[in-house]
Amino acid sequence: MIGEQIGQYKIVELIAQGGMATVYKAYQESFGRYVAVKVLPRQLSEDPTFLKRFQNEARVIARLEHRSILPVYDYGEHDGMPYIVMRLVETGTLRKKLFYEQIDLQTAARIIEQVAEALDYAHAHGVIHRDLKPSNILLDERNNAYLTDFGIAKMLGSTSQVTGSGVVGTPSYMSPEQCQGKTVTPASDIYALGAILYEVVTGKAPFEADTPLGVMYMHVRTPVPSVQQIKPSLPAAIDRVIARAMAKRPFERYSSASELAADFRRAIEGQPLAGEQPYTVTQGEAFTPPTPPPSPTPYYDASSGFQAEGVATLPDAAPAEYPLPRAASPVPSRRKLSPQVIAILAMVLGLAFMLGAAGIGLVVISWLNSNTDNPSILAMPSRTPPLEAASTQTPQASPTLQISTQQGGGIVEPSLALTDMPSVVPPTSPPPVTSMPTPTSPPAWTNTPLPTPTPYSANAKGWLAYTQGTGDSAEIVVIDTQGENRRVLTANNWYDGEPDWSPDGTWIAFESSRDSNVEGIFIMTSSGGDVRKLTTSGERERHPDWSPDGRLIAFEAGDGDAIELYVMNADGTGRSRLTNNNYGDRAPRFSPDGTRIAYMTEARGKWEIAIMAYPSGEVLRIFDCPAPDCRFPAWSPDGTRIAYNTLNSAGAVDSIWILDVATGQSTLLIQGRENGRPAWSGDGAYIFFNRTVSGNTDLYAYEISSGAIRRLTTSASNDYGPDWGPQ
Repeated sequence: MIGEQIGQYKIVELIAQGGMATVYKAYQESFGRYVAVKVLPRQLSEDPTFLKRFQNEARVIARLEHRSILPVYDYGEHDGMPYIVMRLVETGTLRKKLFYEQIDLQTAARIIEQVAEALDYAHAHGVIHRDLKPSNILLDERNNAYLTDFGIAKMLGSTSQVTGSGVVGTPSYMSPEQCQGKTVTPASDIYALGAILYEVVTGKAPFEADTPLGVMYMHVRTPVPSVQQIKPSLPAAIDRVIARAMAKRPFERYSSASELAADFRRAIEGQPLAGEQPYTVTQGEAFTPPTPPPSPTPYYDASSGFQAEGVATLPDAAPAEYPLPRAASPVPSRRKLSPQVIAILAMVLGLAFMLGAAGIGLVVISWLNSNTDNPSILAMPSRTPPLEAASTQTPQASPTLQISTQQGGGIVEPSLALTDMPSVVPPTSPPPVTSMPTPTSPPAWTNTPLPTPTPYSANAKGWLAYTQGTGDSAEIVVIDTQGENRRVLTANNWYDGEPDWSPDGTWIAFESSRDSNVEGIFIMTSSGGDVRKLTTSGERERHPDWSPDGRLIAFEAGDGDAIELYVMNADGTGRSRLTNNNYGDRAPRFSPDGTRIAYMTEARGKWEIAIMAYPSGEVLRIFDCPAPDCRFPAWSPDGTRIAYNTLNSAGAVDSIWILDVATGQSTLLIQGRENGRPAWSGDGAYIFFNRTVSGNTDLYAYEISSGAIRRLTTSASNDYGPDWGPQ
């Protein structure tokens, strides 16, 4: 639809695309402004459920006028396709920000406060969001938050079902009552905000399991893990804030989102939480902890007369489906139960829960297509999306999978629309997983003599392939190392990027969204012809890298903490997995002798450079990072050094460093000014990289002997991710 006119709006470029809707950047000439146009595809507009949900979103947002709720400008229909026109926020979503950087506590408090204000405003006007998550929170360039995507919102007091289902939401952020198909209240949104707060301060969702059903089970049964287990430096009071926000019973949560945000602000500033009294301990005085705050009063919406479920009828004792943490206290000595008895009791309790959940029935899961707001122009993400594998869980009945995407404006996560939920076996402790298992039947490796690298000189010996543009306008371009003789190798309406030269310079491997909305690995000749698709798994496969003899290609596949490293033959056969864990491993790069692979890993909580042996997959070393995150490793031609780029304390792409592989010591090479994505010349005399100046990214060359930096590209589009190839 690029270039088409929809009403007053001329479509300029694609922002995000999924099964539910497609969002475009458009120009409204009458007001001289850019807007976001969200279009429901024709095939879905014929589905009454999706059409009603889409129309509901326009109706809901139109009645909510708040500075932290993304406004709707217009609603209409074009060629049988309904569309919504909204304010354009180009910076991205909270999901994207979490994916790319760490968020400091002050910024986190600001974001939570603004989202809380928006939620309280919506609740006061009789609207429950029901699908609050990071990808539904937009952030502008000043980190101002805007709540969006009310597609499955519920009107307080309304008896109609917008989605045609009883259970809606996204598993990582769903309240226990949502997971069980019970009536939702404003307290459900407050629970979701607590789960988001947990992820913002730790980088991980509070509950992780193999399946969405496993995550939902944990929301109902499992106490919220301590944030200090993940980040011991966090204030202990944050745990108390999150525990109250994510209480299993709705009426024990904060009575408003703003109360949650205010307590979080107090926690990070070292002040007593609401209801807690400050105390001091003088020398010699026995320590007595403060009295915990009383349970919050039930939420009551005066405008709708809506009261939290169960407030009037809930018995004094906590029901089985809402287990409460118990305070440590002396208990009478009891006979120790045998492991066999404990196992039987666990099965009985599990069966009781399953029978309760069986009435919920079959599952319909809406998986969102993974579309980033922007290709990683400057740096790999420093955070990964949730729903990581953490425990085993076996469903009694297979869920029904329905491909139905809800646009979230960026990195996205699964969203559920369920009518019933099958019973599940209670999760057991996962077996220990080694960080790097030996791959299954890897492609055979022989120490084939390496091709002699072509010498580099100032006479343009060698070529640079790189990505130019973003989204569907991203193409692969080649220039010589003087920045001349530019050739565009791909020219189409889909994303092509991350090129990597074969050792002899005759082929280029790259990632592309052609044939689907998800990136796969392709190869083409150095002239841009004979394009061949190598991967067909349907996973998001990125960052290909040729082995030095040209027989193998390493790459990453998956999303979130399920991103793992793989290797395959250069014709796409013999695919073998190299890593298998619950954290991100990305951007693999073969060493010049082919016996090692450098990559970036989040094994220790932040992105660091690591090396594994090939083909065993054994982790040889994870190198200490001199900055908040280290990314995009690139081997020197002699295999003794690795260049990489870092993020600074503000989470921005910053400097380029050189790592001595033998000693593990890093040396600063190029400081500041948003420098990223290093690549060596064939003789090791130059490092090519991308630098962003005044919002535009271009390629530069750094001469190691002199320290001279020369700009190579000057196009209006962003140029990034260079890779050197022989002439």
